[in-house]
Amino acid sequence: METSYLSPIERFSPLVENYAKYRPGYPEQILFTLEKHFGINNEKIIADIGSGTGQLSKLFVNKYYQTYGIEPNDAMRMVSINEFATYLNFKAIKGTAEQTFLYSESIDLIVAGQSFHWFDNEMSKIEFNRILKHKGIIALIWNERKNETEFMQRYERLLQKHCSNYKINNHKEYDYRKIKELFSEKKVDLFIFENQQKMDFTAFIGRLKSCSYCPSENDKHYAFLMRGMNKLYENYKCEENITIEYNTLMFVIH
Repeated sequence: METSYLSPIERFSPLVENYAKYRPGYPEQILFTLEKHFGINNEKIIADIGSGTGQLSKLFVNKYYQTYGIEPNDAMRMVSINEFATYLNFKAIKGTAEQTFLYSESIDLIVAGQSFHWFDNEMSKIEFNRILKHKGIIALIWNERKNETEFMQRYERLLQKHCSNYKINNHKEYDYRKIKELFSEKKVDLFIFENQQKMDFTAFIGRLKSCSYCPSENDKHYAFLMRGMNKLYENYKCEENITIEYNTLMFVIH
């Protein structure tokens, strides 16, 4: 079955192995900024909504925050359970942004990494308001590729040409104006951090295959896409590595 016919929850099941191995992590400046400017400390309770395999949760769990990972996809949630098996301060819950199964007014900070664009905006806002404590805050976070270099521009064109689902649920539409419009009753602050991935060829391909828009191997575009990826790697590798640079965007709603 093609991923284009899968629901947002189901579409990541075939991608879990590559997702866990090859998706970029999140810079520690996220936690530092939340602590410095918004009074977050490890006595606060965190809900990571759409927590996936736990990349964003890791920032908080490693610093002893009580963290709830809310993830509807069974395969992805199981990766996070295994990842944090020895931590008493992490609990994975099968839930969605629209129905988290958390207690009302129980959460100090909601975070969502690379996931808010999959949520039902209005229903998730209702649920966020239900579970947040008084003066609780929300941090919506995305790793966004920089397209400033020739390599990154060619990579972008390759995706646009051969990935028919590339523009579906595009998180880039969630800019400051969009977030401010959605949360018009609150204050929104935007923070931008540097982030990067250095990858060998296996990781470069695995990173692409972790994306829901990557065509399956029986898709007519797949062979053309892989040839393009090979050519990009050979033309731009440095000491057998390719580097993808990101801006990590964090919208803090408070």
